Amino acid sequence: MDNKSKLLKDIFVDHLREAMGKEYNSETLAAKLKASGIAITSQTIRDYQQKKWLPKSEVLWALSQFFNRPMDWFFGETETPKPPPELVLQETPRFKTYSDKHRFSKEQYVPIRLLKDEIAAGLPAEIREHDVEGWVLIYASKEWMPHAPENYTCAHIRGYSMAPILEPGDIVAIDHAERDPETLHNKMVVFRDNSGVTVKWLRYVPEHRLVIGEPQNPAEKDSTIYLVGDEIHEKIVGKVAWWWGKR
Repeated sequence: MDNKSKLLKDIFVDHLREAMGKEYNSETLAAKLKASGIAITSQTIRDYQQKKWLPKSEVLWALSQFFNRPMDWFFGETETPKPPPELVLQETPRFKTYSDKHRFSKEQYVPIRLLKDEIAAGLPAEIREHDVEGWVLIYASKEWMPHAPENYTCAHIRGYSMAPILEPGDIVAIDHAERDPETLHNKMVVFRDNSGVTVKWLRYVPEHRLVIGEPQNPAEKDSTIYLVGDEIHEKIVGKVAWWWGKR
């Protein structure tokens, strides 16, 4: 077993045990997951706990949904994210007229963390996931945010490999709950690489269990990413849910 694989298993087991706590054992957790449509045995869960192997994407997704934790949490830091601030609006006379007419409510919007570091759209740039620059307001709709707000972060784009769709300075919202390569085929995805992150189109080749991260810009083909095996779960950060650009 190489050091990277051992480290991932150590982190996953620690987080799985923390999520299970004293409430669940391998039998009760397997029964709960089976009831949600995931065919898994208590022996398989014990195999995870004994660090024999890592879960497949569909099992990791089920654990994420069951324990209400982002999928990244099982392999990342346990530091509690900075809580969103209370939304305060300065109601000028003009704004008050508008909000009275359209029944504006603060509850209609959710603040999502905006990271300080830029996200690389070409070569990966280092990013500190819990270093928050500010907050982006998102309309509180299941169509915009199908998952809980804590599953999302926003970041600025740097580089031109996704041009002309994404340009430097654009803001992307990352849905960390969406990390299954099968459902992300032909979607814009954030990948982790060399302690940084990068945006690419995800192409999934199921017969080879291969993930390819392709740039939009033909001039940036050298930045193409190839992932196989455990690298897929380790290096897919999440789906680009939406983005903002000033053109």
